[in-house]
Amino acid sequence: MHRFDNNIKPRLHFTPFQTIVFGFMAAMLVGALLLFLPIATEEGKSTSFLDALFTSTSAVCVTGLVVYDTATHWSMFGEMVILILIQIGGLGVVTMAGFLAMVSGRKIGLFARNTMQEALGAANTLGYPVLLRPSYVIGGQNMKIVHNDEEVRMYMGRI
Repeated sequence: MHRFDNNIKPRLHFTPFQTIVFGFMAAMLVGALLLFLPIATEEGKSTSFLDALFTSTSAVCVTGLVVYDTATHWSMFGEMVILILIQIGGLGVVTMAGFLAMVSGRKIGLFARNTMQEALGAANTLGYPVLLRPSYVIGGQNMKIVHNDEEVRMYMGRI
């Protein structure tokens, strides 16, 4: 018998940044597939996949750009899909993970610590002062200008 098994496959490891990007891409793709369904339109006909993908991407990125008038082209189902995509984009993946951790009473885990380290790294790369804001903010609320690493840690601990 061999001491090491060569059939063990390596685990995929994603950085927090990659997790956020893949999460947004997955939301856009699932949203496009749902908007592509005939049930998503008032006429009961499929929208082109490219238009569905554009609408889904626009909703997740909260840009407000549309190919079709939302009120007349999309059915209630399609409008609900768009609304959920807007909420996903507005809240952000990291904010949702932090919220779930806070609600469940768990302490800050390795993922959150790693995210804070990446925020500190970005701030140091850009140079201080840096403007920070949570991803769930609409209208610029709760934004703060920070001048050093300690202020970044304090701010990230609050949100």
